[in-house]
Amino acid sequence: YANFLGEKDAHAVVSEFQQPALPRYDYAASGADEKWIAVYSKMDLSHVYGFPLWEESVFSVLGQNYNELKLVFQQYAKSGSSGSATAQQLFTMQKTEFTNLSLDCGLANESFSQARVTGCFERANQVDDTYKTSASNKNVKTGKSAEKGDIGLELHEFLEAIVLLSFMRANPKYGQVGKNDGAKNEFILLPECLSTLL
Repeated sequence: YANFLGEKDAHAVVSEFQQPALPRYDYAASGADEKWIAVYSKMDLSHVYGFPLWEESVFSVLGQNYNELKLVFQQYAKSGSSGSATAQQLFTMQKTEFTNLSLDCGLANESFSQARVTGCFERANQVDDTYKTSASNKNVKTGKSAEKGDIGLELHEFLEAIVLLSFMRANPKYGQVGKNDGAKNEFILLPECLSTLL
């Protein structure tokens, strides 16, 4: 009926049945600390391999380590405050501060370069695209493409970077030609790699 009435095109109608969205974890009903839930609700991990299959486990691991991660974020966010141009930069982690964290913790290694660590920072700082496809016509799209961020990570963006970094560092070949499908269990998946990194 939706197709007959022009509410959705045939592609949208068929896609709903052939490719239903995977269910998300209901973190709001988890009983976790409200401050942690508020931070997690701002996070976008949909671009990380395997999302949302591991969402509940990652929510739990991050929640168990939230207070320590928050302290790490605050310590490094203020480490470069003498050169901050704005008050906002005092409460965000700049690229140089993230680099200091990486150097202090040895996040880069032979198979995972500092440039790739910086790439995780930039992805977490990125403003995600707002493209939406019309339900009545799959060829009609509204919104805009992803944009460069504000050069400083807020706490929720820092945690996004940590999750992405843990997966990318544990799987340094991910992203190379022929290495994106996780076939034959060749990837170390979340939350195992996150627990290892923390």
